[in-house]
Amino acid sequence: MLNVIPEPRVWEPTRGSFRFGPGTRVVADPALASLGDLLAEELRIVSGGTATSGDIVLRLGQVDRGHVLELGETATVTAATPVEVMYGTRTLLQLLRQGDEIPAGVVQDWPRYAERGILIDTVPRSYSREWWTWLVRELALLKYNELTVLLSGVGLGDAEAAWLDALCQRHHVNLTPSLGMPSHCDDLLAKHPSYSLAPGTSHPLLKGAFDFTRPGALAVLQEEVERRIGTFSGPYWHAGADEYLAYPAHDRDWGAYPQLAAFARERTGDPTATGRDAFTWLLNWLQALVERHGKTLRVWNDHLEAGTVTLDPEIVVEHWYQPAAPEALTPCQLAATNPVVNCHEELTYYDMGWRHLDASRIAGEFRVDRFQGGETVTEGNLLGARLQVWMPEGGRAGDRVETNEELAENLAEPLRAFASAVW
Repeated sequence: MLNVIPEPRVWEPTRGSFRFGPGTRVVADPALASLGDLLAEELRIVSGGTATSGDIVLRLGQVDRGHVLELGETATVTAATPVEVMYGTRTLLQLLRQGDEIPAGVVQDWPRYAERGILIDTVPRSYSREWWTWLVRELALLKYNELTVLLSGVGLGDAEAAWLDALCQRHHVNLTPSLGMPSHCDDLLAKHPSYSLAPGTSHPLLKGAFDFTRPGALAVLQEEVERRIGTFSGPYWHAGADEYLAYPAHDRDWGAYPQLAAFARERTGDPTATGRDAFTWLLNWLQALVERHGKTLRVWNDHLEAGTVTLDPEIVVEHWYQPAAPEALTPCQLAATNPVVNCHEELTYYDMGWRHLDASRIAGEFRVDRFQGGETVTEGNLLGARLQVWMPEGGRAGDRVETNEELAENLAEPLRAFASAVW
């Protein structure tokens, strides 16, 4: 097989070779002009003209599935969509980095899963444009198509976000912003402290938990979303919604916050509704809000429970941890109704300077359909999987937190192992 990550599904060698030389050009269909320019820039050659021997040809056309790369007199990538043509160019780019002469043959390749992503924690630190450019190019080269960033804390300002969004668009990577609601609202509560979620019992005040049941609370949340959502061109908006009442997520007590149950009963008219129903109602409300802006909501799974209010089936659920609470929805239950992404906490987390991603464990143990807690999803809406990179400034006592440059080095091999697992 060819030495490409992820390995192509089909390789049929033929006689001869494709030779890359000083006269090689990229000749692309008009609809693929920007992609042709990108590849020409990467290979330091020119684009345009009429294809002749030794040229690279990018074209739209019907294929059985995925993309086809034909290597011979020319190197021709054909696919039905620009993003699939992009994937074919990544295979070619990897081959050309190994040498100017490639054995002739036909590659046909396609992804098994729709989504292959990574989350970068931007709350405690910033990253240079050079660092982001390295990351997005790596993601594209390895055929990832999702990058999630956080908007709280240091986060990304509008100008930086717009620049990163344009970079991601050029490389066919979706940029998904995450703004925590109703949990991890520390920045928002610094401006609106009266909305802190207060218990009706002796429970301590929850750090970062926003009481969306109070008068005017929903308007505050809406303003925060609409203040930033227009900066991003991708299809998703991430609300977080993890660790609302407790961390670890299995130790939560909805009954300690009676205002949540009262809110759910008022909004649904159901006298049996509970705090967990209020939480699900809010996520559905957020989905309706972002849908008006042409986007779909994404949330973490750990506070999703069975109740009288069911989760909007359009919401994408990212499963990282399976709580022990009997009401907590399992991966199979979630996938029966909603798109689900595997964010396995034990295998896909680079965490706080003390837990690194292990490329050998990813290669040997990680499976897209096998979730934290051991459950396997064999049916339903399994979108794919994602890596998580959490990087606070401090760590646990005695831990040393890596620089951004060291982080890039530590991610290089895991990115490759994960790319093979999720393709």
